[in-house]
Amino acid sequence: MADLPYSADALSLLRPRAKVLLRKRMRQLRGTVPTEARARRSAAISARVLSLPCWKDAATVALYAAMPDEFDPHGLLDDAVARGLDVALPVVGEDRVLTFRWLVFQGRRFPTAKSAFGIDEPTAEAPAVDLATLDVVIVPALAMDPRGHRLGFGRGLYDSTLVLMPRAVRVATVFAFQMIAEVPDEAHDQRVHFVVTDEDTYRVEDAP
Repeated sequence: MADLPYSADALSLLRPRAKVLLRKRMRQLRGTVPTEARARRSAAISARVLSLPCWKDAATVALYAAMPDEFDPHGLLDDAVARGLDVALPVVGEDRVLTFRWLVFQGRRFPTAKSAFGIDEPTAEAPAVDLATLDVVIVPALAMDPRGHRLGFGRGLYDSTLVLMPRAVRVATVFAFQMIAEVPDEAHDQRVHFVVTDEDTYRVEDAP
């Protein structure tokens, strides 16, 4: 049997470098999607998420405010509000820790303000979320693979927060071209339970 061309230590150094290059490429690809195509793809993704049993059974969900070139979850928000679900949104603190506050809670909708990243976040007026109570969390990504491994934006915010959501079903939402054969994974990376694109839904059978 031939020896591996790289040692385990060498591979541990190569994975972060591969992620940097992959992030750059996926940002470029996502930025080429026309507005109309983004809306059409987002509607298809939303329809697939709405058909998931975990979404249908949920009482509390966490969404995110999208950047201009990524999946737009407004269809999910509209469904959640119509059904009377409690809806949380992420907030990035000054210490770069990700927390969640309620956008909609017990029938009341709270105001939002633009963050330093240019996206809507609930203000301090909104109650903080007990992460252990969330049923479903919609997770953004730059790339996904069928194993449920996610390429994020390199800050590790979701990886450190998902572990605090023990009962939440993790659903990553990406455009079909963001699915790749294998995302370089590291020990701290958190996998998801479902990956939903505008073309397919992938269930990760052995996800935590």
